[in-house]
Amino acid sequence: SALSCVHFSLASVQFRLWGATYRDHTGEVVGFSEDDSALNIEALNALSPFWSTAALAGKVQSRAGVRATTPDRLPLIGLLPDIDKVLQTHAGLRSGQNVPDEIARQAGHYIAAGFGSRGFTFAPWAARVIAALLFEDPLPTQVRSMKLVDPVRQVLRNLKRGQIV
Repeated sequence: SALSCVHFSLASVQFRLWGATYRDHTGEVVGFSEDDSALNIEALNALSPFWSTAALAGKVQSRAGVRATTPDRLPLIGLLPDIDKVLQTHAGLRSGQNVPDEIARQAGHYIAAGFGSRGFTFAPWAARVIAALLFEDPLPTQVRSMKLVDPVRQVLRNLKRGQIV
């Protein structure tokens, strides 16, 4: 997960949102940070001094929250793996052996999660992917893209690195 600090201003009836920091969440209490606020204002000013002046003319409020994300910052999208079976069938990855290409899955259990700061980008695409999987339609993307967001990828990676016993 990652902490984010989001800023918004209320200038007359206009509502502006800008900025979000992104740093690892290590279990500390989630709260507003002056440093994060300064980074967001600096980034907005670099993007557009006009927008920065307009946004800062109103009452500026900040909030902090936690985003669910993955270690590689790519979401988990697709049919859930059967982890117990994968650990058995792919145990050879620990020692560099060849393993089957087929991944054991949990029939009827899908996931679309871990979007982090890219939810508006990934969620509609994930919905199309899940719908295609549910209805056994052609996937709306390349196989390579599906491998990048496959829910089993981190398990396989951790087996290769010897991080799963």
